[in-house]
Amino acid sequence: MIKNIFKSTVNYIESVFDNPWVLADDLMLIIRFGLGCIVIYAFFRIFYALMGGSVVDIINPNEW
Repeated sequence: MIKNIFKSTVNYIESVFDNPWVLADDLMLIIRFGLGCIVIYAFFRIFYALMGGSVVDIINPNEW
């Protein structure tokens, strides 16, 4: 199993040397995923506040 992981990593690095856009594409995928999570979290917080929740409820929900 370790051998396969090492082999896959070497193949990926070789493909990046052959075509650097592969690395850029993978980095953009990670960035888009992170930004999407941030947007979803922001909407959750906005709608939670509009429904009457407070920041204290989000930070420490055990003291409702």
